Order: sequence, then C-alpha cells, then structure tokens
Amino acid sequence: MMNINQGNQGDVVTCVVGDFIKGVEGDVIKDVHGNVIKIVGGNFIQVIGGGVSYGEKKIQLPRFVVLKSKYEGKCLRLTNIETDLPAGFVKFEAREVASLQAKFELETAQTGSGLVHIRCCSNNKYLVRSGTQHWIVAAADKPEENKFKISCTLFEPELVNKSGGQEFRFRHIQLGMYACLWRTHIPFYGGLCAGSNEPDKDECDVYTVIDFQSLAEKMNKAKAVELPKFVALKAKYEGKYLNLTQSDPSLPAGFLKFDGEEVTSPLVKFEVEMAKSGNGLVHIRCFDNKKYLVRDGHNCWIVAAAEKPEEDEYKISCTLFEPELYDENGGLEFRFRHVQLGMYACLWRAQIPFYGGLYGGSTTPDKDECDVYTVVNLNG
Repeated sequence: MMNINQGNQGDVVTCVVGDFIKGVEGDVIKDVHGNVIKIVGGNFIQVIGGGVSYGEKKIQLPRFVVLKSKYEGKCLRLTNIETDLPAGFVKFEAREVASLQAKFELETAQTGSGLVHIRCCSNNKYLVRSGTQHWIVAAADKPEENKFKISCTLFEPELVNKSGGQEFRFRHIQLGMYACLWRTHIPFYGGLCAGSNEPDKDECDVYTVIDFQSLAEKMNKAKAVELPKFVALKAKYEGKYLNLTQSDPSLPAGFLKFDGEEVTSPLVKFEVEMAKSGNGLVHIRCFDNKKYLVRDGHNCWIVAAAEKPEEDEYKISCTLFEPELYDENGGLEFRFRHVQLGMYACLWRAQIPFYGGLYGGSTTPDKDECDVYTVVNLNG
C-alpha cells in the first residue's frame, strides 16, 4: 500500500516511487535523494534533476552527453556552414557517436525544477528557438530562464521508460513542445524542431542520452587494445567463425555467415587495416577474396565485396567499422559498429539460407549478444 506523506515547501520527505505527498499546488519539496518533487493538486511529479530513482535504479543525466535519435540512429550535431540554414542549425546526422561535434553539455537550471539548458560544445552556444520559428538551434550566447521570452533556453527532460534506461524526450519550455527530429525537405531534413505538444507517434522525439565521458573512456580502452593484423571472428552466440560462403546464387556476392567450423580454413581469415582517419576505426578485408567488408547496396547485409577502402561515412560504399571493447577485463571480445549505418554488425537469425549472415541490424547492443565476437589472433 502506498504511503501518504504530509509535506511543506523545503521539507525532506522519505518516499518511494508510487507514494503520494500532500501539499499545496505549486509547492516544491525535495525527497531524500535531493530530487525535486513538484506538488500538483496534492499529488507529486518527479522531475529529472540530480538523479531520479525509479524502483531500485537511480537514473541520472550526465553532464556531457550525446543525443542519439531512436528514429534514425544518428546523433545530433552542429551542421557545417550552409547559407540557407539558420545560424547554429543542428541536425541528427552524425554517425560517429564519439564525434566531438556531437558533444553537448547539460546545465541544471537555477530554478531547480529539474529543467536544463543544453549547450553545444562545438560552438559554445545554447539551444534556443531560431527567432520566432520553431527550429531549435545552437545560437544563444547565455542561458535564459524567463519562460515568457523567445530567448528562453530551458528544456524539460522526460524519461520515456520509467522502469529504467536512458531514453528521453526534451520539451522546450517556452513553446511547450517536444524537440523533435523533423522530416522535411533537404537541407532541413533531420533538423531539431519543436513541433508538437504531444509525443511523436514514430518516436522522432525520443533520444538515447549517452554519457560522453564514459564513451570516451571506453573508446580509449578499445584503442589501447591493438587488434591483430590477421584475425578470425568467433561468434559468442553460436561459437562459429565468420566465413566467406561458397557460390550460392540465392545470396549476394561476398556473403558472410557465422558457419565456419575450422579456424585453419582460409575462408575464416580476415585482415584488419587501421583507417587513415584515425579515431580507432578500421577496415576489415576478407583474406580469401581480397575484398573489404561493406554494405550490400541499400540493404543492411555486410558482405565482402568492396574493391578498395572508403572512408567517407556518408557513402553507402563506406568500409569503416568502429571496434567496441566488450570484455574490459583483458579479453578480446568486441562488437563492431558499421560507421555509415551507425549499427552493430550482428549474427542475424533469419530464414535459411540467410541465417547466420552478418547484418547491420540495430543501433543498440543485441540482448542475446549476437553481435559479440572473440577476435582470434591468426598472425602466428
């Protein structure tokens, strides 16, 4: 049975999720975690501030973040200079999660109501309305907490799944609307627009909040582990090796499957090449047919079909992969994220003959670890 607590402004009240706190509408009370609780008609709403408890798990917004769109799997970043876009225009177009252009800082508002300002670290400007338009741009020189001014920079984070996770919506306070990935004509497509006071049915307004600091530390650990030049990739899920398939007219050219049984087979041998662009990115070349791993056209299958490496992340022919260390205890278990897709290369459980193929299937790690591989050293 839920508790009923009597509280007054400034009180510290012992409560758990589901409790009610009696108060006067408009009162502000803090719970034992220091979280702000706003009284509305006698009930309470928990607002994201120093961290909010949902059940036993404490959800806390990091200071430096990357905002990754659930809809497209791309990250928000400051665009390059385009004369037909408003100053400070931001888009969901970054494919590299660890890109410095995708780094934003969340600053807690002085009002203490769980609201935040969002500062773009690329140009040191705060997210704000673009004049009287509804575009949200990185253009404010300083934070503004007067919600009646167009220059207001306040946002309210709203946790999407209150049972845990780091998916949020951000409501622009002055407009009272959610900041949403906007699907419109180029060059505005993917821009951030406060378009509706209701959640978007396609979840274009839902973003994974990624801790940039933790991400940078993980990237540094991955870079510190030097991958062998010649490797085999053994799936954690089924224990078989990634293997170049023999001729099968029903499969794309260079189709790869996790069905290799023998590590000595030349069909399971791959060469890892460091990308010229750095950042720990790599190309992976099949030793048997001398082709690089790449998308199969507009499909998401990853095949050994590229004649040469390609580092332009906007081209479908991009051959860049980002190794992500899975075992931080000294092992060689990795995930590999296809940079152009922004998705993890995963053992795909599809119908035969595609079962076990390599597929760029999701922007988030697979719950069954079908995207985790042991890197076997074949140098010796």
